[in-house]
Amino acid sequence: MTRMNRTYRYPATLRGLGLFGSMLAGGILLGSVLAEIEAADVPDLILHGIGVIVGAVILWLGIEFGTRRITLTPIGISARLLRERTIAWADVRDVRDGPFGTLIVLPKHGLPIVIWPFLEEFNALLDAINMRRIEQAGGKKQKGPAR
Repeated sequence: MTRMNRTYRYPATLRGLGLFGSMLAGGILLGSVLAEIEAADVPDLILHGIGVIVGAVILWLGIEFGTRRITLTPIGISARLLRERTIAWADVRDVRDGPFGTLIVLPKHGLPIVIWPFLEEFNALLDAINMRRIEQAGGKKQKGPAR
């Protein structure tokens, strides 16, 4: 039996840096939008467009690392980013390796959950997900990430 109702988070240092990065990205985005209003030529437009894209990526990663919480329950995987979302074990279509060492949980319906390898006890989470999927399948080994 796997250990359920266990919550996994990113380390406190990474959470703090992520939230600081989100505030920084908000400033970059606001500055780029305000500066774009006064942009007079194409190079300015391109540079401010790059600033908006980079700021949006920093904002997303900051929120991801600052607020993400993954909880394994007997019902399914509960993930919190900006709001709580639960995917029942029966609704998990696949769990696979993603780019940059991420773990991607693909539900049958809805958006996937991306879990970065910086999560505290990432391997324990991976083992718990694999064990739960084996239990769900009735003891036969399922295809999935193997780290």
